[in-house]
Amino acid sequence: MMSLALVVLATLLVCGVVVWQLANRDRVRNSGLSGMLLAFAVILVPLIGVLGYQSSGSQHLVEIDSLAVEWTEAVNTGADAAAITTELSARVNNALESSPEHERLLFLAATLDKQAGRYQAAEARFAQMTALSPNDPQVAAEYAQVSYFANRGIMTPTIQARLDRALELDSESRPVLALLAVHNYQNQQPELALNYWQRLLRVLPVDSPSRPMIVEAVNQVTTELGIDTSARSVKVAIKGAEEIVASPAAVVFIVARPTSQGAPLAVKRISAASLPTEVVLSAQDEMISGHNIANFDQFIVYAVLSQTGQAGKQQGDWESATFSVDSEIEALDVVIDRQVE
Repeated sequence: MMSLALVVLATLLVCGVVVWQLANRDRVRNSGLSGMLLAFAVILVPLIGVLGYQSSGSQHLVEIDSLAVEWTEAVNTGADAAAITTELSARVNNALESSPEHERLLFLAATLDKQAGRYQAAEARFAQMTALSPNDPQVAAEYAQVSYFANRGIMTPTIQARLDRALELDSESRPVLALLAVHNYQNQQPELALNYWQRLLRVLPVDSPSRPMIVEAVNQVTTELGIDTSARSVKVAIKGAEEIVASPAAVVFIVARPTSQGAPLAVKRISAASLPTEVVLSAQDEMISGHNIANFDQFIVYAVLSQTGQAGKQQGDWESATFSVDSEIEALDVVIDRQVE
């Protein structure tokens, strides 16, 4: 079974808050974490911050941007970034003296404060940015995070309101979803933690290096709660239109996908000669670990008859309509009756 430390680390890899976690390592049990994973987590902080804003073309800002890139690369490679950090901080603070409301400079200054663990200073910077850009989702997310870290991971109504506001502006904010998952897990609210981890899985790229650990976190919590994710299934009764003339090699693919497209959640492959028939789509039909119908409240289902037996639609193939499935739907009647042109 995965330790709490690994659950926390999995989320840190997404939201880039490992500095706070390391400063409070006594709060984490069973901390046998690999240096490689910790190093990967650390580099997310400068990458998120530095790349958030682009150069406006002013010469001194171009120089700051160039130095910020050097700083990012130094942290990224594990090099000593102390000298670059000092120079970058000095340049940013000097520039802020003449342009105290320059948002990109404020963002860089706040990022440097956050990276150094100066969360109260970062909170003040992001508070200023929030006043300047109250509807900026990235600023709202950063403001909520550093407020939480500045308060040493203790949730207050004010911090909760900031997190809620960040999700209101961007319901798919990975850092906020990750933070809320860890917070609720550490505070004995596994149901809420599971909800946030599942939401995180829905928006996390399928090739994200942190995805396997988030999947493991979801699996652990569902086990702790006694939830059988394999029980989520959809029975699909499928048949082809009478006018279809299928080749000997024809294959039917029954596919479930997220409503926003993306990689399939489930795929069944059957011979066209077996139509009409019934199949069951479940979490067992996943193509990518953790990316399955058990973690999605809504998804779409459709079928394609491939004359060549290859995945993907080509001219001469046949397909069905697309069906929307939610948690209330347990069975579908699907007819392949549309020729691909």
